[in-house]
Amino acid sequence: MSCKHTIGTAVDWNGCCVSCGADLNPIAIVETRKKPGPGPTEFTKDPTVGCTCCVCTAWRKDRNALLAEIDRLTAENDIGNLALQAMAKANLLLENELKAKDERIDKMENALRQIDTWAKAYPLNVYPKPDLKKAAEVLKASGMNLDSISADNMRHVLDGIKDIVREALKEKP
Repeated sequence: MSCKHTIGTAVDWNGCCVSCGADLNPIAIVETRKKPGPGPTEFTKDPTVGCTCCVCTAWRKDRNALLAEIDRLTAENDIGNLALQAMAKANLLLENELKAKDERIDKMENALRQIDTWAKAYPLNVYPKPDLKKAAEVLKASGMNLDSISADNMRHVLDGIKDIVREALKEKP
């Protein structure tokens, strides 16, 4: 039983179309059998089928289209969420890498500050520049020379700088 009239069909107090008498209630009349196979046929209302009137049919089509659109948008949203999750993971990796680089830069800057502090440890107002010619003569008289003392002093300074730099360049395990 279906109504061939347009949406907005007037109905009587039983919910039937006033033009054709079709039942416009949201329950369809279906044929059922009490036992499988041949036998008496019975007509009952089946609430799972629903009304087949033009109003309900149009509503059902709109509903199905809306549900399909919801499914499509949900799928797009799932893809979007996956993309956002991937971007968040990549961002976290980049932040961790940036943090590690910042820590390394801090370590290098600290090493440079140590070297700078050491360079300032012997100011000229406390340790004036010696007369190197006079020092060379005194050392020569003692059987030594200024070059070997200067070389030993430079080795000591460079060994200290090397230790500071080596520590700064050491990678974390």
